[in-house]
Amino acid sequence: MLKKILLGLVPGILLIGAIFYGCGKAVQEGIITPIVTSNKISVINVSVSGNNLSFGLMTLDQNNNVINGIGTANLSGAVYAQNPLAAGIRATDALTPVANLIFNSISGGPSGTHKNLAIALAIDKSDSMYQDATGATSESKVVTAEAAATAFVGVEAADTSSNKAAIINFAESVSIDQPMIDLSATNLSTVYDAIKIRTPFVYGTALYDAIGTGIDAASNEAANLVRAVVVLTDGGNSPTASIYYHSTTEVIAAANASNIPVYTVGVFWSTAEADTPSFSGGTWSGDLKAIAKGTTGSENNYFQIVAGLTGLTAHSAIIRAAALNNTVNIYQSIAQGLIQSYTVQASLSNTLSPGIYYALIQIQNYGQVVVPIRI
Repeated sequence: MLKKILLGLVPGILLIGAIFYGCGKAVQEGIITPIVTSNKISVINVSVSGNNLSFGLMTLDQNNNVINGIGTANLSGAVYAQNPLAAGIRATDALTPVANLIFNSISGGPSGTHKNLAIALAIDKSDSMYQDATGATSESKVVTAEAAATAFVGVEAADTSSNKAAIINFAESVSIDQPMIDLSATNLSTVYDAIKIRTPFVYGTALYDAIGTGIDAASNEAANLVRAVVVLTDGGNSPTASIYYHSTTEVIAAANASNIPVYTVGVFWSTAEADTPSFSGGTWSGDLKAIAKGTTGSENNYFQIVAGLTGLTAHSAIIRAAALNNTVNIYQSIAQGLIQSYTVQASLSNTLSPGIYYALIQIQNYGQVVVPIRI
C-alpha cells in the first residue's frame, strides 16, 4: 500500500494548546518548552461566543484510564498570536500573550454526567489488512479491526442507547456501510453486521477520503453531542485512491473547519513496518501521528499496535494475540474517555480581533495539546 499524510491548519481559527504539567501557575512571557508525556489529552466540542469559550477535555492516563479529579484550580492559560509550540519557534524565543484565559467552571469527568456520542468508525479493509509480514494470507489484522470497532460500539451502547455510530469501511474506495444511527437494541445487530462487511481483495487505501467521509458523518450530528472520527489502518493514503481529499492538509482543514477530532490507530506487524517511508517524506506511523496532532491537538492521540513476531511458534502466537487484543482495549478506552469527558467554561481577559490565535493551557501534572477552533 502507498500511504501519505501531510499536516496543515485552517485560516480563521483559534488554536487552544493545552499543557498538562507543573503546579498550575499562570502562563507568563518567556521560554515555552514542549512537555513529553504519555497521557492522552484532547480538546473537543470547542465553541466561542464573544469572549466566552467552551470546550471538552478527553483525558486518558498512560494506562488508558480516564483521569479523574481535574478542577479549575488545576487550570491556567494564556492566548498567543502565534503557536508557542510550533516547530519554527526556538527554545530561546520569548512570546508575549495577547490575552489570559480565565477558567470559570469544569464539569463532567468520570464522576460527572456522561456525554452522548456521535462517532464515525473508519476501518481499513485493504489488501495488507489480510496479510502477515511476509505477504502470506492472514486475517489477524482485519479480525482485530472488526473486534475493536465492535467493542467501541458495545461501550457506547452499554452507556446509553442514545449514543450513535456510523461504520465506514474502506480500501481503494470508501463505503458507508452504516450511516449514523442510534445504538438502540433494535439497531445494534445492523451496526455489528456493517462492521464485518469486507471488500474484495484489492490494492490501495483511500485513507484521506475515508476520514473525510467520517468528518461529514459526524459533523451532520447535533453540536451538543461529542462528535469524532476513529480510524484504524496499517499505513497511510494511496495517492491513486484519493478522489475528494488529496493531502493531509485538506483532511485536517476539513476536520478543523467542522470541529471534529480524528483519533488514529495504526496496527503493524513490526516497528520496521510502522517506520516505512511515506510519500510525505515521513513514515506511516509519523503520518498518523500528524493527523492526530492536527485534529486533536496531540500526537499522543495516535495509538500504535505492533503485533510482534511473525513466526509460527506457540510463543509467537501468544505475543501476537496479546498485542492485537490491546487494540480492543484501546478502542474501549477511547470510547470511555469521550463518554466521561470534561466540559470547561472559560473566558478571555480582553477582546481579540477575529483571526488565528493560540491558547496555551496548563493542567497540573498532565501533558500537552494544541487544538484548532473556529471563532
